[in-house]
Formats: sequence, structure tokens, C-alpha cells
Amino acid sequence: MSRTSFVTTTAALCLAACAAVAQEPSSTLLKLPASLGHDIGAPFLEMPQPQALLVGFKVSFGKEKEQPVVKSLQPIYRAGMKRFLGAVQGEVQEPTRTVEARSGYAVGGLYGMGIVRISGFEIEFMKVQGGGLDIHHGYKSGWLGGKNSVGGVVKLAATGKPILGVFGRSDTVLRALGLIEAGSVFQPGPVDARMTSAAAWPGAVRLLPLIDPARDAVLGRWRMRDGALVCADNVQAARLQIPYEPPEEYDFRTVFTRTEGEQTVGQLFSQDEKPALWVMGHWCNSCFGFEMVKGRSANNNPLTVWTPHCLGNNRVYASVLQVRKSGARAFLDGRLMNEWKTDFSDASRQKLWKLPNERALGLVSDRVVTVFHSVDVVEITGKGKRLCSPEGTAYTANGWKLRVSLVAEKAVFTLGEPVHFFFKVFNCATQDLQVMEGGDYRNQFGRPDSFKVQVAHEDGIPIPVTDARYSMGGFIVPRQIPMNGSYEFSLFLPHWMTITKPGIYTMTAKRRLEISPFKPRGVWPTKEETSIVDAEASTRFEVLPLDKVKMGEIIAERAQVMFGRNSDAAEKAAKELAAINDERAIKHFSRAVVESSYSVKFTAVTALAKFNNDEALAALKKAASDPDNNIRHCAAVSLSQSAHPKAKEALLALWQDKNRGVRLTALHALGKMQSAKSLDMIRTMTEDADLMVSGEAERYLKLRTQPVEKQGVQTSPRQP
Repeated sequence: MSRTSFVTTTAALCLAACAAVAQEPSSTLLKLPASLGHDIGAPFLEMPQPQALLVGFKVSFGKEKEQPVVKSLQPIYRAGMKRFLGAVQGEVQEPTRTVEARSGYAVGGLYGMGIVRISGFEIEFMKVQGGGLDIHHGYKSGWLGGKNSVGGVVKLAATGKPILGVFGRSDTVLRALGLIEAGSVFQPGPVDARMTSAAAWPGAVRLLPLIDPARDAVLGRWRMRDGALVCADNVQAARLQIPYEPPEEYDFRTVFTRTEGEQTVGQLFSQDEKPALWVMGHWCNSCFGFEMVKGRSANNNPLTVWTPHCLGNNRVYASVLQVRKSGARAFLDGRLMNEWKTDFSDASRQKLWKLPNERALGLVSDRVVTVFHSVDVVEITGKGKRLCSPEGTAYTANGWKLRVSLVAEKAVFTLGEPVHFFFKVFNCATQDLQVMEGGDYRNQFGRPDSFKVQVAHEDGIPIPVTDARYSMGGFIVPRQIPMNGSYEFSLFLPHWMTITKPGIYTMTAKRRLEISPFKPRGVWPTKEETSIVDAEASTRFEVLPLDKVKMGEIIAERAQVMFGRNSDAAEKAAKELAAINDERAIKHFSRAVVESSYSVKFTAVTALAKFNNDEALAALKKAASDPDNNIRHCAAVSLSQSAHPKAKEALLALWQDKNRGVRLTALHALGKMQSAKSLDMIRTMTEDADLMVSGEAERYLKLRTQPVEKQGVQTSPRQP
């Protein structure tokens, strides 16, 4: 067949595939799959109109922080006889490489690696057939670019649906990448007049009259103007807490106008004490969504709806959330935009959006100026609660009024469940304040040891506080306490003590607070500006008997979050999982050793030390071969602490590791042994190129070879 025939055939196939997908609605609302990469950089979304098939990329590669990275990516499309290029994402670094499908084929999927940057990828090309792609007939491009040392290969698309565009994030490099498949177009529901008509809300609770911006603003400059609530600041995460806790089921409606900016307007809501968020114009005005859904943010979960222009400025919108025990539905101007079917066990909220009272409703105006004309609630099941002043003990510092309280993440939990407590400092003053934090966390647990924490059973018997082993200070930083907002210190119960029996307990936490006026970043308060408050707060909680089934569910839930795409949530879940003494957690830690980010992997390796189990030992041996020096050192320390009978053998195998800390840990183990072989190994290590290692080896050699009666009292070597 001639080249002309090939081109003609390819054009016909492309036209057929594009014609098939062109039957979809012309709406630009899209529901997209998960992407590869991280939520940093400027977002992009490209889907040419009229529709075309993605057939390749023009790409360049480089390095960032000594790590391989895709510097730039430019899609190549084909529609009939026409071949054209999309927009360049990232910054081009010569030379570039063009990878394009053979005649009759198109991009069907992609396999990539990357966490904070895209390191490299492989394209799967599939044969164009009828209205789709043939998954059984195709070929791969081979790996393009580099491979990072953490995380695995992520699969994008490869379902046989035509690829019509790309989305992701970029700055000077490619940060995230996803593929837009045919069938991604989302058609909102028909207009429901009840959602837009004021007459449909006759029994609503009017929330605007309850709001005092000076009291209720958490972040940003909020004001009442002509009967409307205005957020007049283009600041990140500007939000306001409405002094109202909703009932079990309700409709939450706001009528608003975004007047400046291209970012997020949102509604903070909760169901049965589970906080969540509905956002509009998120990710640079490109998506609608709920968050967090199974630990994933609004721009990267199965409910995300994408469109190039979510909201227009200076236009009035009506947003309604229908919150029920079975889930939530979101309407915009009477059209159903999203539905979340859930019991809210998978719901959470990023720290960025926290409210002083997470059960309360709230409003978000993130980096935009927004006018909220009305805010109402219709109570469906149960009665809502109007809130008064914040809870806690009142303190005064330099005339600034504060309230300090201690709140449990859960007031009732099962024995062995990892639970956080929050020491909350609420600012009742008429200006932003700050409190100093830090200088106290460099210890075995990373806990804030400037706190004095006591927990006592209802019988009056106190629980012993776990020794943190050492205290080496740490950095001190000022933390903002917004006017009518709060700052929370986290106290993770397992890091302070171990509760061994069910019952009612009281926790009391004390800390000296250094309070001063809020300063710009880098400006420190003077001694004269700082007031000292010795604050104390208490709370009661109940511990139920151990429930193995419930604990299994907790382990599975924490593991799911640990392997999620939200790095902060993953680190928190890893810490919580590490505090659970249950062998069912081992398989998750073993997986984390291979797949997770550095911080999660480090936590997993540390936790594996407490399990006298073959699977745990195998995971530690795997970690001992990790390319990262710190992970190998952590694995060596965990092997030295493990009770497994073969752990010492695995540790001694590392005595010639390239990392000094690993060699020292193995040396300390050799120093406790009395065999002739261990003495020979110590003697060899006296010639180590590192002076610290050779010096320690000489010390051990001297202790082993001098007469016993002259050795005196020997203290155990300190683990590095």
C-alpha cells in the first residue's frame, strides 16, 4: 500500500473515531480520572474543538534537584487529514523528542512515574478501530525520560476509549499529567425550579443575621455591607465560620456573586460530625468538587467535574447542598452538578479549611472577592444548634482575651485506637495574634514536650507518661491566631501514654503560651510585645473494650489513606497506623517500604521494629537495600531493636554499607557479641575510612581485648 493510501486510511479512521465521540453533548463539563503527579504548579486542561485524537507528544527532559524530570510536553493531535500541535506545558529544554503513533494508531494509555514532578513515562499506542481503540492490537513507545526512586508506575487510561485531550499542572517542569478519555463529558441535570425560587425556602433558618464578621471570620477580611456578607480579601483559604451547627439532614443554600479573582467559592458543611467541603471554581476556576473523598482533594477524586470556566465574575449564582445520611447533592442555579453517595465515613477536610468548630457550617472565598447575598438552611431531620461564644477557660494577656480548651478527636473510642487531642487557643481579641510553637519536638516521638500532660482513670489512678528518651529542642516559629479564630496544638495520645483498660478518663494539658501581636513573616516580636499565659485545659473521654473487628476496620481505613495522593493525610495516617500494635498492619507497612514517599516509608520502617514476625523481617531487609541512605539507616536501627531471632544476622550483613550510620549501627551490634568472627569484623572496621566508625571500632576492640578485670563498667553504646 502506498504512503498516500496509509495517510488516507488513517484520516478515515480518525474521522470515524471523532465522529463517534462527537455524539456526546457539547457541554464542556468533564469528569476525569485520577492524574499522575502532584497538586503544585499552574493547572492546564486542553481538549481541542472540534474533537481530535491524541496521537503523540513532543517532549523534553532534564533534571530538578538532581532528579530526572519531564521539562516540557506538547500534545500532538490528528483529526482526519489534519495534524496539529497543542500548547506547550513546562519549559522546553533542547533537544526535544517527538514520539508519535504509527499510521492507523493513536495514544490509548500512558504509564508514568512521579510524585512532585513527572520523572518519565511510556506511551501505549492502540489501533484505531470504528468508534474506539482496540486494546488487543497495539505497541508501546519504550520508556521516555527517567525513573524516580520512590513510588511506582501509575497507569493512565488504557481502556480502549479514544483520548481527546490532556490535563495536569506545570511550572518550569511538568508536575502532573492526566488523559481526557471519550465519555468524560458530564451533562448536568435539568433545572429544578425549587432550588432557585425564594418561595421554596419559607421555613428556612436565615443565617446571615447570626453572623458577626469580627467574631466569626477565621481568615480574611469579612464585612457586612448593605445586608450582604462580603469577603474583601484575595487571601488564600479565606473562610468564615457560621455560628450554627446543622441537624442530621438539611439543605444549605447560598446566593453569591464572585466579583474579583479566578479561584474558589465554597461551602463548609458536616454530617454527623464528619466535616467536608463543596467547592466551585476550584483549581484556577477549572473544577467543581467535594473534598476530602477518601483522603483525596476536590481536584483529584472520582467526583471532580472539570470545565475551563466554572464561574463568571459579577454574576449571581445560587448554590444548594442537600446533605442527607446517605450522601450529599450539589446544585448550581438549579442544576444537579454533583452527587456523593456516602455514609461520610470517607469524608474529611484539609487543615487548610479547618474551622474552630468542625461541626459548624462555613463559607470559603479563596483568593477571590465574594459577596454572599443570602445564606440559609432548611432543617430536614432534627434541629440545628445556634452557637454562642467559644468554649474553654478564659485568659487575658496584655488586654487580649483568649479562651483555651482541650478537645478530643473522638470522645469515645476503642482500646488501642490512635486518637489525637487538640489544645485550642481561641482569639477573642479585636486583632490577629500569634503564639510561639516549637523548641520541644526533637525527641523519640516528635511530641511537643513543653506540654505537661496527665491522664487519670475515673478511679483517680494516673496513667504513667511514656519517656521520650531524649530532648534536643527544635526550631521555634510563630503561629497566627486569627481574630475570632484559633490555633490548635496536636497531642497524639499514643506518644504520651498507653491506656491498658477500658473506662472513663480525664486528660489535663498545661503549657506556657507566649502571645504577641501577629507579625509579617520573618519579623519576630520583641520581649516587650510578648505576654506569658500559663494555660490549662481538661477534657473527659471514654475508652471502650478492645474490638478486634473494629480495629481491623481502623487499620484498613488508615492504610487506604496512607496510600492516597494527599501527602499530609498519608503522613498522618502512617503515624496513626504505627501506633497500633496489631500484626494486621504489617502487610501495609511492607507495601509502604516499596511504594510510598520518603516520610511514610520512614514511619513504616520504624514501626516494623516492634513485630517479631517473618513478614516484618523481610520488609526490613528490603528497606536495608533502599537507595536512600536515611531509609537504610532507619532499617538498620529497626533491625537492632527487633526481637526476631534472625534480625541480628540481617543487621550484621550491613557492616560494609556505604552509609556511616548503617555501619555504626552494625558495629554497635558487633560490640555486644563475644564470637571470634565478630572480633575479626571489628578489627577490620578499625581501618574504616570514616574516623567516627574507625574510632568506635578501636574502642570496641580495646574493650574486647584488654583483661576483663580492667574493663570496668561498660555502658551500652548510644544508637545513632
